[in-house]
Amino acid sequence: MINRLELLGESQLDMVHEASLRVLEQTGVVFNFPKALEIFQEHGAKVDGKIVRISRNMVESALKTSPARYTYRARNPKHTMEHGIGQKRLLVSPCYGSPFIAENGVERPGTSEDYIKLTRLVQACDPVTVTGGVLTDASDIPADRKELYTLYYAMKYSDKLLLSFTGTTEKINHMFRMAQIAFEQGDELWNDYVMAVPICPTSPLKYEQIAAESLIAYAEKGQPIYIVNCLMGGVTAPLTAVGTAVQQNVEFLAGLVLAQLIHPGVPVTYVPGSTVGNMRTVSYANGSPEGNLCNVIGLQLAYRYQVPNRVMAGITDSKVEDYQAGLETMQNALLLALAGAQFFHNGVGTLDSLMAMSLSKFVLDSECLDRVQRILSGVDFSEEDMCVDEIMELGHYGNHLMHDNTLMNFAECWRPTVSFMDPHLQWEQEGALDAKARAEKEAARLLAESPEEGVLAPEIDAKLKDYLAGL
Repeated sequence: MINRLELLGESQLDMVHEASLRVLEQTGVVFNFPKALEIFQEHGAKVDGKIVRISRNMVESALKTSPARYTYRARNPKHTMEHGIGQKRLLVSPCYGSPFIAENGVERPGTSEDYIKLTRLVQACDPVTVTGGVLTDASDIPADRKELYTLYYAMKYSDKLLLSFTGTTEKINHMFRMAQIAFEQGDELWNDYVMAVPICPTSPLKYEQIAAESLIAYAEKGQPIYIVNCLMGGVTAPLTAVGTAVQQNVEFLAGLVLAQLIHPGVPVTYVPGSTVGNMRTVSYANGSPEGNLCNVIGLQLAYRYQVPNRVMAGITDSKVEDYQAGLETMQNALLLALAGAQFFHNGVGTLDSLMAMSLSKFVLDSECLDRVQRILSGVDFSEEDMCVDEIMELGHYGNHLMHDNTLMNFAECWRPTVSFMDPHLQWEQEGALDAKARAEKEAARLLAESPEEGVLAPEIDAKLKDYLAGL
């Protein structure tokens, strides 16, 4: 068992919590959606125009009903996982929100074809457990149809855990119907947790209409809600890590309370995804070593509140798959993993401060996460594991290579999928390829071996196509 990395002690966490309650009670949070204001008012919150002031008692009640863990059901049962306190394996979703595709240092707009390729890679890569979401902006799909068609592609080409989309209530209801078709179930589908959604407050201290409307729609269906806090220290939040953590916490608690008022017991995930802005250009950046410190505090608060958590992990400011990209990706991933992250979002494939994604980095990051998972598994410890008898038996001149213990267990040693560990001569004989070139070959192999027709049964695929055509 690896001890979690913590930046604040219990008394300091208490101070952050108390400061958050003070802001919620005195300053409040804006909700730009009438139905949200009505729900808060009906349950005793102070509503002044669009500003909602939330009491300590409302927060404490919401924390009591919000579950610590839930079973996230995939269409294929072998991909179903637990998410939350005590889960056994790290959840991972791929690149998210990138408008561009990076190829050899050149960026171009993403397309539906790119989205499909990425989804096929999701299905092929074991460390990646979640399909769906905005893998890239499918620029060739009309804006009013984009979420519906990318949701279709997510379900057609992968049967892993499903990440859905925000939207108007009407559009979300179409998404719910599509999920029922793909899962081959009626309203009983909503007795399970099958379709999580990210809800992004607009900092500072606001929930715009689409965020609030989407939160309500998914909460009413009892589906998992991720409150995704993306503050920029020095720009949309205080410059200090602790100040950003307080504001981040206020925005999370406001969303948690609304969700629990609508559907007590609906899973709400704490997503600390903030960073320190690039103060030279006043722009978004995520490769700084101090950028995730506020998010470590957020993870501590998630454990304090006993709610599931998710973070943005595989991120970098680098424009290409180079040393900087590897350095920053591993820095962010390992720091957050050691702090107790349960779910890595943007786990694989991202470049250029989330503006672009890359097929080769998708594969490189899959290995990065495999390394992180191995580190998190720690070491076994027993009398037998100390190997005292072996050490004494072989003494000063023995050969452990040929010992029974080595011969029985060497196959369990970790091996890379892309990195090269073998001698230099062998590297030359195999083409002297760098890691990026090997990753490109591996991505091509995975795509060549993945089914171009997708993983949906043909009759279900036809029903989804008919449904979309009728909209």
